[in-house]
Amino acid sequence: MDVLIGFSGWGIINVVQSLAFPRSWSKKLEASSLSFMRANAQLLLENTAKLDCLLGLFFYWLLMLSGLSCALLVLINTIDFSSE
Repeated sequence: MDVLIGFSGWGIINVVQSLAFPRSWSKKLEASSLSFMRANAQLLLENTAKLDCLLGLFFYWLLMLSGLSCALLVLINTIDFSSE
């Protein structure tokens, strides 16, 4: 299985990330020495319906936005920007 080994949470995020990134970024990442850690974006795009690509895009960027927002809120809480 070239695309995904098992159905772990990280594997699903890896596949969704390959669908969510622009093709130029995917080509650069696939040419790097760490390409074995990524799903094959070209293979996924050829064998995935447009609706699945849109859902993956939405899921991935929502996941990234919520994770980064959480980290930012923790940082702001640690620095204590409140006016009290």
